[in-house]
Amino acid sequence: MLVIDMTDIPVNLIKALTVNDTVKAVERASAAYAKIPEAVVVDEEEEVIGKIVLEEVTQDTPVFNLLKPLDNVVYSHENAKVLLKYFQNPQCHLVHVLDENNKLHGAVSRHNRALGMLKKIDELIPSPDIFDAILDAIIIIDSSATIIFANHAYSKLTGVSVGKIIGKKMYDVEPTSRCLGVLKGDSPLVNKRILIESVWIEVVASITPVYNDGEKVAVVSVFRNLDETIRLSMELKRMENVAKYLQNELEMKNKLPKAFDSIVGKNSNFLEVQALASQVAPTNTTVLIRGDNGVGKELVAQAIHKTSRRKDRPLIRVNCAAIPETLLESELFGYEEGAFTGAQKGGKLGKFELADSGTLFLDEVGDMSIAMQAKLLRVLQEKEIQKIGGDHTMRVDVRVISATNKDLEAMIKAGKFREDLYYRLNVMPITLPSLRERRDDIPLLVDYFNNHYGKEHNKEDIVISGEVMEIFLRYQWPGNIRELQNIIEHAVILCNDGLITERHLPSHLRKRIPLEETGTSWPGTLSEKVAALEKKVIIDALRVSGDNKTKAIETLGISRRSFYNKLKKYKIGSL
Repeated sequence: MLVIDMTDIPVNLIKALTVNDTVKAVERASAAYAKIPEAVVVDEEEEVIGKIVLEEVTQDTPVFNLLKPLDNVVYSHENAKVLLKYFQNPQCHLVHVLDENNKLHGAVSRHNRALGMLKKIDELIPSPDIFDAILDAIIIIDSSATIIFANHAYSKLTGVSVGKIIGKKMYDVEPTSRCLGVLKGDSPLVNKRILIESVWIEVVASITPVYNDGEKVAVVSVFRNLDETIRLSMELKRMENVAKYLQNELEMKNKLPKAFDSIVGKNSNFLEVQALASQVAPTNTTVLIRGDNGVGKELVAQAIHKTSRRKDRPLIRVNCAAIPETLLESELFGYEEGAFTGAQKGGKLGKFELADSGTLFLDEVGDMSIAMQAKLLRVLQEKEIQKIGGDHTMRVDVRVISATNKDLEAMIKAGKFREDLYYRLNVMPITLPSLRERRDDIPLLVDYFNNHYGKEHNKEDIVISGEVMEIFLRYQWPGNIRELQNIIEHAVILCNDGLITERHLPSHLRKRIPLEETGTSWPGTLSEKVAALEKKVIIDALRVSGDNKTKAIETLGISRRSFYNKLKKYKIGSL
C-alpha cells in the first residue's frame, strides 16, 4: 500500500503557517496542534518549505528566522513502509504527507491502526511493496480473517480507502466475501466472476490460500473489474501466478536451515544463493564461494558447516593471503620436532590435522602461490598429508570449503593458478552478490547492525534518520557489508542524541561531497555540474555559519525565498 492510502488526517485539519504570519497566528496554530510542538510553514504558492518549533516563538522573534527543515515528511506516492522508520522514534507523533508538487496532502498519526499491519505483512510475505506496482487489486487476510494488506489498486477499484479497512475483520467489511469461505476450507477460486456487494462491483477474482509448514496462514485475493477483464483476458492468466509466487517465496525462506538465520537478507537473488548453499551443505562436496571482499563469504561457509553432517566437528579457518608463503605449508600440514631451526618442541599440528572429520575453510585461496597450490592439490587427491620433517603420511578426512574474490579463470590463463586445482575446488561454485546488487537488503542490514551495536555500546534507542538511509541507498558500497557494518558502528559510537544523522557518518559518505567519490572529473551535463557545485557551496555556507541559515543567506548574497527553494530542490537538511 502507498502512503496516500494510510493518510488519516486530512489537509483541512492541519494548520499551515506562512513565513509572513504574525505571532498571534502562531498562537492559534499552537492551540490547533495540541500536543504536537511544531507547525508546518508554506510559501505564497502553498508549497511546504519547512517548520517552526512553537515553543521557540516569542513576541520579538520573526517567524521566518525560526524556520527549520521539515524532517518528518514523506510523499504520497511512496510505499507505506517508509512510515515505520519515522515512528520508531517515540517523539514522532505525526508524519506529514506531501503530494508530487510539494504541497501538503495531509498527515499520518502515530495512532493509525494500519501501522501495525505493515510490520505483520512484511514478516509474512517477502517484498509486499512490489504489489503496489500491479494494476490488479490485491487484498490479503490472515488466519483470523483480519485484513493485513491491500494494495493501491484495491482502493482505486472499490473507492474504499485502504487505511480505513486495514486491521479490521473481513466479516465486518465484506461479510459475504468469498475469501472467508476459502479461509474456512472451500476450494480456491481461479478467474471466477463474483460480486463485491458492499460496493456493488462485479469482478473476476482468483482467491488462493497461503500455507506455512502445512498450516493455513493467509488467503490472497487478486481481482479486477469485469469489463477490464474481458478486454484483457489473456493478461489475467499471468496474474494467476501471484498467489503461487507468495507461496514459493515463503517456502524458500522457511526451507533454509536454522544456521542460515544469522545471514540477513530477503533479496530474491540472495535467497536463491542461500537455498543453493543449504542444498549442498549436508553433502561432503567441495565448495568454492566467490564474491567481492566484504560480501559475507565466511558467514556462508559457517552456515554450510553448521548444517552439514560434520557440524559437531571443528571448522578450521586459514587466511591464505595473511600467512607468508614460507609459513603457509607448516600452517596447513604441521611439522615434526626439529624439522627446522626454531621449530617448537614436540612439533606442531597443521590445520588439516586439526580439521580431521570436520571442515577446513581456505579463505583467499586465490592468493596461494603456485608451489603451495601443487601441494594442496596432492592432499585433495590423495586425502593424506605429510608433515614438514616427517617421513610418513597421515590420512585425513576433511571437507574443504574455499573462498576467493579473484578472477580464477583469468589467473589460469595468466599461469598464476593451476587449472587442475581449480576443478578440484570448483565442484560446487556459490557466487554471492555484492551489496549494490541487493540494495533492497540495505534497510534490513542497517537495522540489524544498528540494533547489534546499540546493545554493545548501551545505546539501544538510536534511530537512523531518513537522510542517512537515503545516503546508504545511493552509495556504491565498494567494501560491501563489512563497510556498512563498520560505518554503522562508527555512527553509533558518535551519536549521543538518539538520532543518527549525516554528521555522524565518515566524511566520504556525507552529502556535501557526492561527486568526489567518482574522482575529480565530474560527470554529466553543464547544468548538472552547475547544480552540483551550487549544492556544495550552499552546504559549505551552512557549515561555516554553524547551520545558522540567516548567516548563510547573508554569506551567499541571495534572497531568503531563493535560499529555501534551493534547500528544497537539493534536499539539503540540517547539518
